[in-house]
Amino acid sequence: MTYEIEHDEDIRQRSTMETVFIAIGSISLFIILLNMFYGLGNLFSGCAESLHPTCSTSKKLNWLDIGNTSHWEAWSPTGSVGIPDVFLALFSIGILIIGIRGMDTFWPPIQQKIHDIIGSKFVQRNTQRLRDAPDNLRLAALGAWRGRERGMAVFAGVFLASLVITTVLSYGVGLSQVFFEGSLEVNVIDAKAEFRKAPGEGIDGWTNNTTTLVEVCDELTAMEEFSDCTVIFGKKGLHSDVSWGNQDIFFSLPLLMNDVNSSDTQKTWNEEKIWDYEYTTGPPVVNQRAISFLGPGAFDGVLADRLSENIIYGMGEWESAEVVEEQRGVYIPSDVASSANAEVGDVLSSLSFSYTTESKFGEFDEGVCDEVKISTIEEAILSHCQKIMTLENMTILGIYEPWPQGNPTLAANPIYTTWTVLNESQRATLIDFDHIYLGLTLDRSLLPTSSTADAADWLDALGRDVQEQTYANGEVELFYVDIVSGTILFLNIFLGLIQAFDYIIMIPIVVLSLSVLIYGLVLSLEQRRREISIHRVIGGTSEGLRGMVLMELAVVATVAWFFGYLLAMAAVPVVLMSVGFMQFESLGFNVNPAIGFGATMFTALATLGLALLFGRSRAKDFMELEINEGVSKIQKVAKPKVWLHWTLFLFGSLGAIDTLLVMNGNDDGLGFNWFVGGLINVFGPFMLWIGGALILGKLGAAGPRIMQFFFSRSPLLSDVKRGLKGSGSTESVNRLAVIMLLTLSIVTLAAVQGYTGTLVDERTADVTVGSDMQVISSDNLTTSEIESLITEISDDDISVSAVHIPTITLIPEGGERITAYVLLEESADVLKWLPQAIPGDDVDAAMAAYQAGGFTAGEDAAYELDLWGSGRGGAGDSGDILLDNTSENSEVVNFTWMQLTFDFASGTLVEIPNNDSAQYIGTHDFIPGVPTADMGSSLIIGESTYRGLIGNAAVDNHVSNTWIIRVDGVSGDDLKVLRTSVEADSRIESALDWETSHEAVERNGGLIFGTPGLLSLQFVVASIAAIASSFVFLSLVLNQRQKELAVLQAIGASPNQIIRLVLFEILSIIIVSMFLGVVLGMGLALSFNGLFDVFGFIFQLLSNTDSTIISRELQWPWIELGMVSLAVFASVVMALLVTTRKALRSDLASVLKGE
Repeated sequence: MTYEIEHDEDIRQRSTMETVFIAIGSISLFIILLNMFYGLGNLFSGCAESLHPTCSTSKKLNWLDIGNTSHWEAWSPTGSVGIPDVFLALFSIGILIIGIRGMDTFWPPIQQKIHDIIGSKFVQRNTQRLRDAPDNLRLAALGAWRGRERGMAVFAGVFLASLVITTVLSYGVGLSQVFFEGSLEVNVIDAKAEFRKAPGEGIDGWTNNTTTLVEVCDELTAMEEFSDCTVIFGKKGLHSDVSWGNQDIFFSLPLLMNDVNSSDTQKTWNEEKIWDYEYTTGPPVVNQRAISFLGPGAFDGVLADRLSENIIYGMGEWESAEVVEEQRGVYIPSDVASSANAEVGDVLSSLSFSYTTESKFGEFDEGVCDEVKISTIEEAILSHCQKIMTLENMTILGIYEPWPQGNPTLAANPIYTTWTVLNESQRATLIDFDHIYLGLTLDRSLLPTSSTADAADWLDALGRDVQEQTYANGEVELFYVDIVSGTILFLNIFLGLIQAFDYIIMIPIVVLSLSVLIYGLVLSLEQRRREISIHRVIGGTSEGLRGMVLMELAVVATVAWFFGYLLAMAAVPVVLMSVGFMQFESLGFNVNPAIGFGATMFTALATLGLALLFGRSRAKDFMELEINEGVSKIQKVAKPKVWLHWTLFLFGSLGAIDTLLVMNGNDDGLGFNWFVGGLINVFGPFMLWIGGALILGKLGAAGPRIMQFFFSRSPLLSDVKRGLKGSGSTESVNRLAVIMLLTLSIVTLAAVQGYTGTLVDERTADVTVGSDMQVISSDNLTTSEIESLITEISDDDISVSAVHIPTITLIPEGGERITAYVLLEESADVLKWLPQAIPGDDVDAAMAAYQAGGFTAGEDAAYELDLWGSGRGGAGDSGDILLDNTSENSEVVNFTWMQLTFDFASGTLVEIPNNDSAQYIGTHDFIPGVPTADMGSSLIIGESTYRGLIGNAAVDNHVSNTWIIRVDGVSGDDLKVLRTSVEADSRIESALDWETSHEAVERNGGLIFGTPGLLSLQFVVASIAAIASSFVFLSLVLNQRQKELAVLQAIGASPNQIIRLVLFEILSIIIVSMFLGVVLGMGLALSFNGLFDVFGFIFQLLSNTDSTIISRELQWPWIELGMVSLAVFASVVMALLVTTRKALRSDLASVLKGE
């Protein structure tokens, strides 16, 4: 179709539409140019100077922010050109040209092009396909149902791949939610609001009137996003973002505790370093305990609820504002209470603290400051001038358990009191020197927790809203500090490392799922090779046949993907609830692991796309076969790259060998340097797995010949030997062997590492608590007294054994003072000892050696004393060995204990040396129940040496307030109940039980390493895959051999002979493959152990813990592996019997003719 256009430019009148186009194009182009070079902000209300210092020059409107013109980000300097400006200018010019040239000039060619496209063969062909799609889908669904046996292989592969890949992606989403929810629980205050500018003369936007500040709090809580607010006197303001390179944070000091006096001489407020406190988050400012003065809003509402949660049961309550004001109440953390021997109700005659008046580089003149605090910025000395403020007659109303340290803009775990203990002059002074902020809590029900990205966007928008307003009738301007967002950055970094580790350990199950998918596709399509060739004989086109195959494949794969996707969504919350291998516990909140559209499309492409691409390629190959080749079932198979398989297997084996050597006492393993060792730890397991499966798969496929070699004389095989010739030679049998190897190796890996992780959790609790309970009593007690006290508190008939681990400072001959821990005789029975803790692996022998006068040293202490085991002398100067008296590495060391005695003659304390010697028996790691931070630089001695130094009377009458207790006859929840009762008793300061500690370790392991749930998932999925794939794949393999079985039957073989032949042949392959799979899994578990240790160390550093890393001593759960193997074996026998009997019932003539 063509168009002839005739018009006269001189006489033709413009249409109304053309006139409108000219007007719109001209006006819009004018506005765009005016905005670019003059700025619309000069004509309308633009960016306010209070929002941003560049607002005076930012007059050009950013078109993408036209809906938010009140914010400074919507404006840019005039003369700047952005992509939206260029796009809008070009669009306006185009509108203008259309109007000038006329509609008739442009519309006919466009219309002609549209007609050409619609009439093209491509559009017509695809339009017809759309019309035929419903019928084709119906026929494909019917075809898939009729061929459901071959379709099951495809269904199993796609379903498994969809389940695993979706679970892995969805797990990351769910883990992010769990971490975010957990991080919120740490924060008492969600945000703080400071003055926009630091207070000072001539500075506006601030006030030192506390009544006005309370009104500002009321204005903020009127916003629906905030649930509570209070005015707090505490850490100095920043007035800027906490970011890298911002030195202002070094000037932001809290109110620092200085001194407490009490008339009670039993209290130890004057103890040295009682106010020392290390801040582990943020830059090193001044490591000293802080004090915070809370407004009335902190003693009711949401803030009061959060602050009261950590008040230790039986140690006070978070009282109302009136009670706190009346009693001038104070709340102190438990570590301070323990150091001062303080308790609820104690009256403090005076409490003094210091505030910062000025900070600068260099020194202050003498007499200007009451005290000077020092901190550093990149080795530069920063001095802080401190003034002392004193309060009187304070009363301790409660003792709280410290929170984990959080955002550095707040002082962690301070002394809490009310601001009413300050007079008006003191409050004004603190405000003048910027020790003031508003503490805010969010309505967390409004906070998006589906992802940290959504939460960050919501919080950023809230922060902008707060800062864009003025308060108290314009008197106060605020700078908003978002505490929650401050934790999101760390969470994202930490979460990224965790997910990387979790994804690494999930690689085997992902590869397995894709392997099942590909092998299932191969077997399914090979079932149709003959069908496709026959269709070609009767006139079917290659394109039509390929479309038929792919349509059926798409139907089966789509259904499988959908069910796998749904199951993954349901499985992820369960995986996240895991607190141990195959052990689950409620999270306490809902998790929505729904993944985004992009991730969903990725799962579809990774499963459906792979299935269709591979199916299309395989179907194309069939179309290219000669017809007689397809009918005769001849297939060319590419030769495998055996050299590559062996390279992968041998390189991967190095990691397993290295781990095995380390586990057996060779600390250096194969002696790799850190770089080579790191490569082997990361890549070795996967190379071992892939290479081992491909190599051992050949051996598994040769199972019939192997079994025939061992059972050749068995009368059961005498009549089927001829049928066994060539067994294991087909490609299908090789694939079956490889699948069995892959699945059983993953089952073994998951079970071994899962149960090993569970054991590590239990041993970590053992190291933390030491036994069943750890108790701190209010007064020093003897062993019999603490045992009687625990028995008295319990209502049940229990047996209690208690022990204390004394410490003593010794001076080795020719050395410096060193701390030694003492193992009393009861320690052997009360403490939960691990071989890792002591030299050697025989706990009884080590305990006997201690009591016989032996001592051990940590590695640092051994180095200092020049003893064997420190590594000072090279590789041979270390080892986990219990030395005896005859060993050349053992030696006798003389120790001196200096006893302090008052000399009445001189009126002074004098030191009297007491000497004794001990035999060195090796190095130690830790003592169960004793903090591990200083164990490396300390000694451990036995009771006999201790008695020789301080005397029998001192040991027999020894008292303490810290006890490790074994309780026979109580466990589980009953132990937790007993701990609660013990802790509630006024004679007990605090208590920790093994069950609670173990639960915390389990939850910590589940969420930090993410391994218990994922390993449980691996175990379950791989077990199901082993059972299902053995059934499905065997059915397909035997269907391929239906003609062979018919031939045997035709030449006279009885049904029982054929069944024995098939059973022996296939079961030989399965048994050998399962055995090799378990062996490969054991090697894989060994190889992965190094990876677990590396990541465990990294997570320990990131989580700021100093706990001992428990050695991953691999556990071999033979019962669970045997159950899975029996299930696989049973499914194989069932598949063999069903399929073989079905084949024997088939019509011989039809089978032999290939019909």
